[in-house]
Amino acid sequence: MTPDPLQLLRELIAIPSLSREEGPIATFLHGWLNDHGVVVERRGDNLIATVEGAAPGPTFLLNTHLDTVPAKDGWETDPWTPVLRDGRLYGLGAGDAQASLACMA
Repeated sequence: MTPDPLQLLRELIAIPSLSREEGPIATFLHGWLNDHGVVVERRGDNLIATVEGAAPGPTFLLNTHLDTVPAKDGWETDPWTPVLRDGRLYGLGAGDAQASLACMA
């Protein structure tokens, strides 16, 4: 079954991951990647995921971060509860960088 990046993004948004507090999201993503057949090495709260191709070829690196900035005043909803409205997904990290994580995964 092909993973649903939008569902993964919802799950990532729901995990608070402020700078220097990335442990829970690293644990979640490590397990998620492992469950989807990806070899993952964890170094502290950093993950190195490796996918080997069927044939030799160049190495391609995807790089992002797991943390978000703290939520500021002005949220109309809970920043860690993803809300789909008018075709857009709202939540802390929906654009930076949980969306990157979901797409890369």
